[in-house]
Amino acid sequence: MITTIIFDAGGVLTDIKTWEELGSILSKKYHVDKHKTIQLLRKTWRKARVNKISSKLFWRTISDYLGKETHLLRQEITTHHKMRPHMLQLITALKRHYATGLLSNHIEDWLEETIANHHLEKYFDAIVTSYGARAAKPSKAIYRALLREMRKKPEECAFIDDQKENVTAAKKLGMHGIHYRNFTQFKKELSILGITISPRRASR
Repeated sequence: MITTIIFDAGGVLTDIKTWEELGSILSKKYHVDKHKTIQLLRKTWRKARVNKISSKLFWRTISDYLGKETHLLRQEITTHHKMRPHMLQLITALKRHYATGLLSNHIEDWLEETIANHHLEKYFDAIVTSYGARAAKPSKAIYRALLREMRKKPEECAFIDDQKENVTAAKKLGMHGIHYRNFTQFKKELSILGITISPRRASR
């Protein structure tokens, strides 16, 4: 029986740009090589998300490369990631009957700002991050960290992520999984798992 629903952040709770999309936008604007920009974004992000480097160093590295002031570049990049209000409405409805968790690969200052700005602690019983666990999805370690935090068994949990490999990893641990592609598809797959949402509470 499913008692717990676990959400990814970027691509599920929020709109996102892929590294390819973001790299293309930045390279055109700042007249730098697109492929080098994408590679730098990915490389530094992967280090920062597990605290191998600080989030401040992530922003400084990118801003130095582009020749942009750090605080201005940070503002520019984060504006591409908007919260989806209908997802928060859905989670509010789910919390009447289920425990909820957030499991995110992210960098510290960015996600902590998002949590504070949108009061995400109200929506989730537990928040486990890659920078806190020092492990990133699809590593088993971060899923296990969340299960320990929530004191749940894998078979009790439904995990939602926009990256298929992360959903596959969750399923291998025994969780139920939904590969998020769009809101309508997501709600249908919740229903297939026996999870029903009030249309009044969770419609767009």
